[in-house]
Amino acid sequence: MLSITIGLSFLALARAESAQATTNMSSGAMPTARTLERGPSRASVSSETYEKLSYYAQFPTSAGSPCANPPSGLVEQLYISNNKTDTQAAIYRLDARKEFILAIPGTNGNMDVLTDLNIPLVTYNVATGPPCENCKAHTGFLNGWNSIATDVERGLESALQSYPEYTITIAGHSLGGALGELAFGSLKPKPLPVKQVLTYGAPRVGNREYADYIDSLSGASDSDAGVAYRVTHFDGQ
Repeated sequence: MLSITIGLSFLALARAESAQATTNMSSGAMPTARTLERGPSRASVSSETYEKLSYYAQFPTSAGSPCANPPSGLVEQLYISNNKTDTQAAIYRLDARKEFILAIPGTNGNMDVLTDLNIPLVTYNVATGPPCENCKAHTGFLNGWNSIATDVERGLESALQSYPEYTITIAGHSLGGALGELAFGSLKPKPLPVKQVLTYGAPRVGNREYADYIDSLSGASDSDAGVAYRVTHFDGQ
């Protein structure tokens, strides 16, 4: 799986730009292009791709709790929280971009730490689409995603009934990035308009066969990330 490595400064930049979130999120506009010299890069990243990564980084950090007063132009379509696993997600509707954004936040609290530490690999089963032979995934991440998967899918299906021309982008940070990748693996093969997935600082989710499966869904190669973008601190470690 191709990872785009642009250094710790990228996530710091995303946080620093949070003050601009109201303008950027509501208008659908991309933030001003930033130089890649802010952090070391081991992959060639175009200005357009970098702007995309910067823009969608805003959403996972906003998805940890319900948003009572979202910026004008941004609608919180659905907020999801599973108390048993302490897993949250939000589905935002951005009319300016004709898009739904499934955002999943990172580790926050003791339950999330236990999820992170539940590291044994278990069989990864695919309900729809091509088989994922010999695939295994992190137990904690898989349990977290499975705990909200039904609500997420139903929420997206319901939203698309009213906005059938909209696409879906998945964005997640840290633990939420791992769950976002699993969401992509589950939702992309289904008749849903999943456009792309972007993860930030996400740990590795499964074995090589699993990674190859995600690559196949995203159209990735050794030189092209396809529609799955994995921003890491250093070499995916």
